[in-house]
Amino acid sequence: MTNIIPNESITKPRIDESGLCSWLGKADPGEALEYHRGFLAIDIYRDAGRVPETIRRELGRVARRAGWAAEQGLVHLVQRRHGADDYSYLLIARPRPRGQRVSLQELLADQTAS
Repeated sequence: MTNIIPNESITKPRIDESGLCSWLGKADPGEALEYHRGFLAIDIYRDAGRVPETIRRELGRVARRAGWAAEQGLVHLVQRRHGADDYSYLLIARPRPRGQRVSLQELLADQTAS
């Protein structure tokens, strides 16, 4: 039995990876973006069957890109709990270090090259 949750945030992605990258490139410090609402660890797990496959794959890409952005120091990753198995997953843009001239496009190119 497949248990797909009829929740708009899961049956329709909040943002795709391209949209997240676009947001990263123009977000002002302190600006927040909710990139998922649900229970991310379960929603991206294939065998859970909670999310349609195409959305699950895109959600996995978005989650990996969010983690990458945090590792690069571009964002803080934050969760807000609404209830049981119901969280908002947020990116909060960090200030760019003074003198940093590296653009998001250059960071993405470096990641692709490695």
